[in-house]
Amino acid sequence: MALGKYEIVCRLSTGGMSEIFLGYQRGIGGFRKMVVLKTILPDTRGQEEVVRMFLNEARVTAELNHPNIVQVYELGIDNDMLFLAMEYIQGCSMIEMVRACAAVQQNLPMGFVLTTVRDTALALWYAHTFVDMRHRKRPVIHRDIAGKNIMVSYEGTTKLLDFGIAKMQGTDPLTFAGTVKGTTGYMSPEQLLGKPLDGRSDIFSLGIVIHECLTGYRLFHETQKKAVLSNEIHAPSAFNSSIPKALDAVIMKALEKKPDKRFQSALEFARALEGAAGEHMWKAEQVGQLVSLHFAKRREHTRKLLEEVRERLKEFTGQVEMEDFLQKNPFDSNPPRRTRGDGEPTKAFLLGEEEQETTSPTQEQARGRSALIPLRLPSSCPQTDALSSRWFSPLLRFFSNRYFALFSFSAFLGVVLAVLLFWILTGFGPAH
Repeated sequence: MALGKYEIVCRLSTGGMSEIFLGYQRGIGGFRKMVVLKTILPDTRGQEEVVRMFLNEARVTAELNHPNIVQVYELGIDNDMLFLAMEYIQGCSMIEMVRACAAVQQNLPMGFVLTTVRDTALALWYAHTFVDMRHRKRPVIHRDIAGKNIMVSYEGTTKLLDFGIAKMQGTDPLTFAGTVKGTTGYMSPEQLLGKPLDGRSDIFSLGIVIHECLTGYRLFHETQKKAVLSNEIHAPSAFNSSIPKALDAVIMKALEKKPDKRFQSALEFARALEGAAGEHMWKAEQVGQLVSLHFAKRREHTRKLLEEVRERLKEFTGQVEMEDFLQKNPFDSNPPRRTRGDGEPTKAFLLGEEEQETTSPTQEQARGRSALIPLRLPSSCPQTDALSSRWFSPLLRFFSNRYFALFSFSAFLGVVLAVLLFWILTGFGPAH
């Protein structure tokens, strides 16, 4: 199945109102890059609100350019089907990492949580203070911060995704009267009450994420609106005694129910986390190592899948690999022997045909099997050896010298002039 210039490889997930596929973009010479393709579910394609949300995600994220925000490449349409082509992140979501650690009866490491949340806060600060190319302030409020929308790559890079219900200042609201958009259990009090939102709403949602990841417990168990508005929030250290008190204070400030008492910017939240975390904050390579440890099978499966895609695409396009042009000179008497990883020799190939390993092909075989004829013969060629004999070499050098060419031309010119002079002196030929 194809969507525009993208070929679908497999379905990654189906949920909400959209389907997510893994695909690749085909460019000149074959395979170009892997992408994630997002489409609207068939039974919701005719709903105006769904289409508006889909177009809004494309419009909002296409302008954003930050290392911690997933990149959108293109909004396209194919056979009346809208699709988004986005950056493919190899790794896992935060909620997947929580479940992976729980499966081996381990707590999610504090350093992993702190680094990932700090990077997400920096991405939110960029979105909340976004300035477009016309130098207009266009703050973007995500409105759906949750563990499922925070990805972490095998290199330890955090990526914020899914701006489907994000709101950019100066655009029409996407939430109709009487409705609330967001993930249950992660919405701020003002979001639940339908009040105007700013970046502090996303800070509250991110505070829920870090609280749950550090403690291992859901923060709100009852009906979302009742729990957020009335329940008391306990400090994370009440569930996990290893959490420093300074970090407690930062998280509890992010979870203040009144926006004026929270951090006033995501950048302030990120810097407060760094100050309270101290040596507990992990580096990117440590984060990447944890992802690689728990999701090694997924990484290997993805690697095999990408190799199969490249091979199928190579057969389809007739693509020729670079090593096909870098074969050993067939006139070399000692060709190198290719080996496998275990040191055993493998069969060598010359432009697709099998080559004997024990001896190099003869000159006649090589000329019939290779299109890569050298411009000059190597020194080990029999013809060159014959010409290099002791008595013939000085004569060969003389005839190949440029002075010999000049001498030959001068002698020829002298003979012509002598014949012409003789013809003139004898009265232009014999008398009649």
